[in-house]
Amino acid sequence: MLNKNLMDYQLSSEGSKMLADIEDIRKFIMDEVKLSQNHKDITRCLEILTGYRTASSNEENKKWICKG
Repeated sequence: MLNKNLMDYQLSSEGSKMLADIEDIRKFIMDEVKLSQNHKDITRCLEILTGYRTASSNEENKKWICKG
């Protein structure tokens, strides 16, 4: 199972790369997004997955999702 500390350790000691099972990567990403309270991390994930961009709004806890 992946975790941030394990990745940091292995990537520092194994020459900047590590082999990971795709299901471990999937679980890590899902858990990180689910538990995150950081709006920047959550919106960056959306941007990477969809190609859309996000922008701030005047409403609390709401972001604009923009195409292109």
